[in-house]
Amino acid sequence: MARSSVPEGSPTLVGVAQHVPHQEETTRLPLIKRHFNLRSINSDILLLLALLLWGMGISSINVSSIGGFGLVPLLPAEYFLSLICVISAASILLTAPEPQPFRLTLCVGVLLVILYGTAPLVYAEPRYGWLYKQIGVVQYINLHGQLDRHIDIYQNWPGYFALAAWFDHLAGLKSPLPYAKWAQLFFEVLFCATIGYATKARALMLTWREQWLAVLLFGGANWIAQDYLSPQALGFVLSMGVIAVALHWLSDHRNPKWLEKVTIGLNRLHNLFSKKSTAKEDSIPNSTYDTPPGDVTVLLVIFSIYSVLVFVHELSPYVIATQLGALVIVGRLRHRWIPVAMAAIAVGFLLPRFNFVNKKYGLLNSFGAFFGNLAPPSTYAVHLSRDALLVADAARALSLLIWGLAIFGIFRRFQEGRPGLILAVLAFSPIFIIIFQHYGGEVLLRVYLFSLPWSACLAASSLAPRRQGARSFGSLLVPVTLAVVITLFIPSFFGADSYNVMTPAEVTASRYLYDHGQPGPVVYVDGNFPSLIGGRYNLFRPTVDLIDSGLAKASQLGSSEVPRLVTLVTDDEHGPDKTGYVVISKSMIAYAKADGLASASAFTRLKKALLESPDWSVYYHNSDVIIFALKPTL
Repeated sequence: MARSSVPEGSPTLVGVAQHVPHQEETTRLPLIKRHFNLRSINSDILLLLALLLWGMGISSINVSSIGGFGLVPLLPAEYFLSLICVISAASILLTAPEPQPFRLTLCVGVLLVILYGTAPLVYAEPRYGWLYKQIGVVQYINLHGQLDRHIDIYQNWPGYFALAAWFDHLAGLKSPLPYAKWAQLFFEVLFCATIGYATKARALMLTWREQWLAVLLFGGANWIAQDYLSPQALGFVLSMGVIAVALHWLSDHRNPKWLEKVTIGLNRLHNLFSKKSTAKEDSIPNSTYDTPPGDVTVLLVIFSIYSVLVFVHELSPYVIATQLGALVIVGRLRHRWIPVAMAAIAVGFLLPRFNFVNKKYGLLNSFGAFFGNLAPPSTYAVHLSRDALLVADAARALSLLIWGLAIFGIFRRFQEGRPGLILAVLAFSPIFIIIFQHYGGEVLLRVYLFSLPWSACLAASSLAPRRQGARSFGSLLVPVTLAVVITLFIPSFFGADSYNVMTPAEVTASRYLYDHGQPGPVVYVDGNFPSLIGGRYNLFRPTVDLIDSGLAKASQLGSSEVPRLVTLVTDDEHGPDKTGYVVISKSMIAYAKADGLASASAFTRLKKALLESPDWSVYYHNSDVIIFALKPTL
C-alpha cells in the first residue's frame, strides 16, 4: 500500500491529519510501558528493602555504649545500605519518563523515617536538654489553666503551648513527654508536605523532577534540630504555608524601573552564556487549580495563617515579612502593602511585651551589630574535642554545599533563560535578620533554616535532573549529590548525641525536683540538663549555668567554688532562708568535655567538695544525677 503524500500532521480539508505511527513506533510503545513498569517494580523493591534493612539495623544498636561521636559509630552497615536503597529508588523515579507522585511520596517518606525516625526508636527519652523547657510551659498551662506573661518569653508567645496543652487535655495526657520524641519526624513530614506544595507554584518555574529533588534535598539537609516539639517547628510550618499561598496566587512579574535597567544588561550577558533549558524537556506545571480564587480570599487565608504565626513564635513573622518584602522590591508580589501590614501586626503584638522582653533578654542589645550577631554564644575557653570538631565541620560543609549549589543553580537558570529571581530572593533574603538580632547565638542557624527550602530548589536546578539517557554523566549527579548530602547530615545530626541525649535517670531526677522540691534557685554546672519540667517550673527561678555562662572556670570547680554557690543561691529577693539546689548530671559532664568547658575530674572535685561541705546536703541522686540542697539556716 502506497504511503500518503500528505505530510505528517499537515492540515486537511476535514481538519488536522491524524498521526499514523510507524511500525517501529508501535513496537516501541509497549517497550516503554514495560520499562515504566520495571522502574516502578524496582523502586518498590528498593524502598521495601530499605525499610527492612533499617529495621534490622537499628534493632541491634546499643546506646549504652555511646561515645564522643554520638550515634554515628553505632550505626550498623544495614543502616547505610538502607539509605543507598532509598537514593537508588529516588534516582530511578527521577529519571523516569513521567512523574509517579505516589511512589515519589513514598520515597520521601521512607527517607524521613530512616533519618528522623531512628532517634525516637533507639533512645528512651527525647533528645536535647532545651526541649524540656517547652514541656514545662505546657504543663504550667495544664496545671493553672492560664498564662503569666511575667514569667518568661515562652508565655508571651503562647500559641504553640496552648495548642499542646489542649491536645494533652483531649488525649488525656498529663505531659507531652510520651509523644515529644516523635516530634522531629512529625514536623519533618509537615515541612516537606508544605514545601512540596510551594514548589508546584508556576512562579518558581520548576520541572517536576526539580520539585521532588528539592524536597529530598531539604529532608537530607535539615540538620539544625529546629524540628523538635517547639514553637519554632510549628512556626516554620506556618511560615512556609504563608509563602506557598503567596507564590501560588499573588505572584507578579512587572519589573520596577531599576530592575528593568538591570535586566537589559543581564540579557546581553545571557547571549554569552545561554544554554538549552531543561524546561523544554520537562514542561513547567500549571498552578494547582484551574480557576484561581479571588485576591480577597487569598489575602484572608494569608493573614489568618500569619496572625496565628505571630501568636506562636517571636522571630518567624519578621523573617517572613522580610522575604515577602524582598519580593515586593523586585516586583514579584502583588499588593505591595502586604509585608508592611505583616510587620505592623508583628510589632503590634510585640509592643505590650516589649519592656519585659527587652529588660529580661536584651532585645535591643545586638541591634545593628551584623558581624557581632554572626558570632556564636560566648563561652569560657572553648576548645572543642576532636569529635565535636568533626560534627561542626560536617555541619558547616553541608550548609556551604547547599548554598554553593544554590548559587550555581541561579547561574544555571540564567543560562537556560529561566527566571530564578524569586528563588534567589527567598533563599538569601533571610540573611538581613542578622542585622537585628543575635538570637542567643543562633541567628545564623535560623537563616539557614528559612533559606533551606528555596536553596534546595535552586540546588535541584543546578543538578538539572533529566530523563535517563539525556546525558551520559548527568544521571549520576543526582544520586551522588544526595549521597554526599546525607553523608554529611548523619554526623551533623547524630554526632553530638553523646550529650544531646537525655537519659531516663536524668529525666526522672528533673521531674522529682520540679514536682516535689521546695521553691528556690537552681544552679546547674552547665545548662545541658532536662530542666524546668513540670507545671511548677516558675517557682525555681532564677537558674544559673555555672561554667557555660563563664561564671566559673574549670579550675575553680572544687572547694573554692562552694562558698560562691551559697552566695548565688542566697542572693535572692526572697531572703537567705530560702532553699536552693545544685545539679550535676551525666549529660552536663559530656557536654562540658565536648565543648572544652571542663573535664570530668573537675565535676568530681566539685561533687566531693559539696559532699564535704556543711552547707549542702544530698537532696536526690541516682545513677546519672546528684542534686544538692542548701541546708536552711536557723
